[in-house]
Amino acid sequence: MSSSCECGPATGCADYVPTPNILATARLTPTSARFRWSPIDTQKYPYVERIALIVEETAANLNTCMTAAIRGDASSVCNVYQPNLAVSATSYTATGALVAGTEYEVRVIFITFDPPGLLPVCINSDRIDYLSSCELTPDPTTIEVGETQLLTTNLVANTWYVSYTRAPTAYATVTTPDNALPYRTTVTGVADGTTLVTGNVYTYATPPVLACSDTATVTVGTVVVSANPWWQTIGGSIHTQRTTGTVLRSRLPAGEYLIKRVTGGTSGLLSYGGGTVVLVGGTVSQDGWKAKSLYTGKTMNYAYFAKNMGVATSGQAKDWAGDAMTKPAYNANKVFYYQDPVGTASLAAVWNVANGQKYVVFVNGDLEIDQNINVAPGGFLAFIVSGEITVDPAVTYMEGLFVSNGNFSTISKYVAGVTNDSRLLVEGSVITWGSIDLNRNLGDAANATLPAEQVTYRPDLLTNMPDRMKSFALEWKEVPAGTFGE
Repeated sequence: MSSSCECGPATGCADYVPTPNILATARLTPTSARFRWSPIDTQKYPYVERIALIVEETAANLNTCMTAAIRGDASSVCNVYQPNLAVSATSYTATGALVAGTEYEVRVIFITFDPPGLLPVCINSDRIDYLSSCELTPDPTTIEVGETQLLTTNLVANTWYVSYTRAPTAYATVTTPDNALPYRTTVTGVADGTTLVTGNVYTYATPPVLACSDTATVTVGTVVVSANPWWQTIGGSIHTQRTTGTVLRSRLPAGEYLIKRVTGGTSGLLSYGGGTVVLVGGTVSQDGWKAKSLYTGKTMNYAYFAKNMGVATSGQAKDWAGDAMTKPAYNANKVFYYQDPVGTASLAAVWNVANGQKYVVFVNGDLEIDQNINVAPGGFLAFIVSGEITVDPAVTYMEGLFVSNGNFSTISKYVAGVTNDSRLLVEGSVITWGSIDLNRNLGDAANATLPAEQVTYRPDLLTNMPDRMKSFALEWKEVPAGTFGE
């Protein structure tokens, strides 16, 4: 990753245009992606007028588009060309704009005109390389013991090398690596069973950089696979207060983790009061951290936060006339929003919370989340619900802090052989004082490799939390000797 400054006096650029930082790229499909970058401090940098985003595979077109973007041209020749994004923007979703298996250069440019004492234009930019996809096919596939099958990693350019692994290892072998088109591995059946083959695509940098991964399920012999749906978290920790019976269950495929590491970080902790944790073919995490431990601190439920935030116990004015809630226009002086539904509260449209915006919504009743929710870096959103939270099958992503006195559950539309559910991607935290009931089912093929519900921890939401919510006082019962790691 590199940044550049192109402006008048070299000593003046940094005073008027901050250096962008491309924070993350989310691969939504082989042809779609969401790009995120650092927010602009508009008080410190008031002269920045717009943001440009360019995604392109050829250097010549990229240079053409950069010149056009600086001029403010409405259109150009690149795959993704957005020259006039608002200064408040921190992300952009490009839908259907990319070609599968293709490497792109991504540029984010902060642009200002006529800064005091400088030439007419001044910019700062940041760049990253992005691989749109690396699909491993065919997936799934079945072979007999002793039979072979070629799996192909579908890439366009001859600029990578691909390493192949399989787990578990007992049922098949793979050839690895491959460093030229077509990128392939030969899978040979060894014993009856099912294995997951992974193709990891690396750059030729020193050290090599992982650009993309994909998996394919290979069944050896006559095993009939009926893959169970499962769920997973990325980063953060998981806790349950239950003490008897099966206190937590996720039917993980072989080689998968309940708590997956954030790249470059460590795993979270699984803590539970007692009973049995069932993970089927997987394990807790790469680090294996788990402990029998009860939470004995404050009950931070609806009543707790309502009292701290100043919600009246009776007669509190509602912020919506009906049960369906449209995201209100942002008001920095508004401490919270209040809903007291006649039936079940819901969302009237997609909620997009921008950088710098903070929303705390109290729902005195049940809430159905039936629209997607996006919270940009630098923003904050919390739904604090006295009843239950249910998530509609149409929702594919939701971001924020979700607290409920009652159950948190996902609704399924799955009908075997007819209709599969979509994945639900949650960024943030789910806290319920009832139970969590996750019901989505992706169908056998997708269940073999993908969690139906996935929760990714967002530490920035805690950083951006309003001060009146920051009164956590966590207390944990001492772990009995010899039970850490059980």
